[in-house]
Amino acid sequence: KALDILRSRQPWLITSEALDHFVARTAAFATGQIFREDPPSHPLLDIDERIGIVHLHGPLSTEDAITAVRQTATYEKVDAILLDVDSPGGTAMGTAELAEAVADASQEKFVYAFTGGLMCRAAYWVASQSDAIYASPSARVGSIGVIIPFLD
Repeated sequence: KALDILRSRQPWLITSEALDHFVARTAAFATGQIFREDPPSHPLLDIDERIGIVHLHGPLSTEDAITAVRQTATYEKVDAILLDVDSPGGTAMGTAELAEAVADASQEKFVYAFTGGLMCRAAYWVASQSDAIYASPSARVGSIGVIIPFLD
């Protein structure tokens, strides 16, 4: 139907750049180069060239991350999963479950983790369940340990 609109030779009230983009996206859709179904949507998830990118930034929000990892693992149009990590860790509650979700995903697709900043404590535990971990030379990776804060 979109191609019929383009072929109708009707005037458009649109910038030429936007029309060019629309034409390119329509052609890509028609030839199967972009998704024919809606990809999973999640605030922590991006899909780029058949790679599902799960963003784990800041203190970990395990419930959201588990959902994003599971959606990506079951989506057929994704060939691999990248955990984009920049996190000092998070609470102990939920970390084991997120690590398990990553381990389960690695049974379905290749999962790798990358950090250019921090991949510490809980974030490192989660990333350790991926097939490979990569880090920039200045990244801080590891720092396994537990902190129990209390007020005296």
